[in-house]
Amino acid sequence: MTETVCTQCGETLEADATECAFCGEKREERKRGEDSGVRVEQRRLQEALRSQEPPVAKGSWGKVDASAAGAAAVRTDRTTVPPEVVPLDIEEPLPAGTRGGSGTVALPRKTAHASEGRSPTPTQPIIAPRPRVLASEALQRDLAPATPAPRALGLAALSLGLLGAANTWLLTRGQHVGVPLGAAFLGLALLGLPSMPYVARAAAVATVSATGLSLVLWADANGPSSMAQASLLAAITALTTGLFLRSFHRASGLARALVTSGILLSAVWLFHFGDFSRLSRIDTGMHVWLPRWLDFALVLTLMLSLLSFMDARTTAFASGWATLALLWYVAKAVGELVQLAIPEGVQQLDLTRLYTNAALSWASSPLLCALLSLGLAQLLAASLAAKATQPKADAHEEPPRDQRPR
Repeated sequence: MTETVCTQCGETLEADATECAFCGEKREERKRGEDSGVRVEQRRLQEALRSQEPPVAKGSWGKVDASAAGAAAVRTDRTTVPPEVVPLDIEEPLPAGTRGGSGTVALPRKTAHASEGRSPTPTQPIIAPRPRVLASEALQRDLAPATPAPRALGLAALSLGLLGAANTWLLTRGQHVGVPLGAAFLGLALLGLPSMPYVARAAAVATVSATGLSLVLWADANGPSSMAQASLLAAITALTTGLFLRSFHRASGLARALVTSGILLSAVWLFHFGDFSRLSRIDTGMHVWLPRWLDFALVLTLMLSLLSFMDARTTAFASGWATLALLWYVAKAVGELVQLAIPEGVQQLDLTRLYTNAALSWASSPLLCALLSLGLAQLLAASLAAKATQPKADAHEEPPRDQRPR
């Protein structure tokens, strides 16, 4: 049995009706097998034909054949349309041999993925959710990092180790105390080459540096300036260690305590071993004005180091003041070496006067002091960070049964 469909609205017409009862369109007789060319929305198509076909994807079109077998000759495009593609905007001819003749049907736009038989890939990358972090934990990581300046110690150990080994060879020619001291500097240079754990490198560098300092102080124990050099070494080491730690952990009380001790020790050194006795002496000789300018530079460095007592919102450029203190120590050592090479009252330079334990001590102490202070600062920073991240036990929590006092 053949059903007659209105060419305007797609509603079913009675066999003897001359016009559509819904839209008033006049009935037109078509030849058997002739294509009506009407494009009907899928909802109206299902209502008109009562099709038993599976549902068509939303956004597709069907085509009705006006022949007796038109109820079964519904052709639809079931191509999955990606969400970002607008359908029904391309007219394509029907394949050859399809019932309905030379009509056209509206097909959705096809992408390259659909033509290859693959599902379209998402255009936006999938971002994994970030782990939840408490504000207190983020603040703790910012104020007390576990591994601050991870590459600084390796580069410093490599460069200063090679420089110290060269100085030791020039001053000792590989004899007497120069052998173990040169080996210590070469060991420091080797510690800066491989990739090592943060705490292991800091501990190794600090240990070797302390050993080298003990060696040079022992070699010059009977010298005239041995006590002054030992006290100055202790003051600069405490000061620079505290300043480096202050730059790593801005809220550290230990860093401020070390800076305080370094400033006090430096003030004691200036009072006992400074050249204040020559302030009233008027002379243009190098042995008079050079110690004065060096002492004045130390006082200025100590005053700048007081900025480390600012609050935890800033680093107070503490690492810069630590570097300035170490550079002053280098200048002090160079001044002492110059005075050893050109004694007071002598106008001629003689480098053979530098082949002494005192000269070796002044040439090696600043390099070893820099490595020792940086290594100690990193060790203290890692220890304080580990202690700060440990969970605190609740005071009201009962201890385990096996730990209760009997």
